[in-house]
Parts: sequence; structure tokens; C-alpha cells
Amino acid sequence: CSRRGSSTFDCSGRGLSTVPQDLPTSITSLNVGHNAITSLSYSDLSRYKSLTKLIAFTNKISFVQPGAFSNLIYLEFL
Repeated sequence: CSRRGSSTFDCSGRGLSTVPQDLPTSITSLNVGHNAITSLSYSDLSRYKSLTKLIAFTNKISFVQPGAFSNLIYLEFL
């Protein structure tokens, strides 16, 4: 993923099948669009508590675990 500014990461178009877990936990914006992600779970997202923006369009998401976003209290854009 490439860093854009201090707290924004662009992981788009990288063939990812899951949300990366090796980014700084303080990120506020994450783009995982145009990948091969099939599901979103609490464990995929919970470490990024400061996220205000999550871009996940153009994936293969067929399942979102109930409560997947429950830890993302600052999320404004999905």
C-alpha cells in the first residue's frame, strides 16, 4: 500500500483478498477498492479505530459480518 499524507493509505488495485493488517493503527482513511476482498469482519477492521473513511468498492464482497463496523465509531464514509 502507498501512504498518502500522514494517515491515509491507498491499497487499491493490488489483488488483495483481505484488508491489510500491517498498516499503522492510527490511519483515518483507507482505500481497498478494486481488489478481490470477499468479506468484511470485525477482526479485519477493529484495529483501525480512527478510520473516518473506508473505500471498498469494486471488490467481491458477498458477506459482511454483523458488527464488522462496531468499533469504527468515527467512520463517516463507506
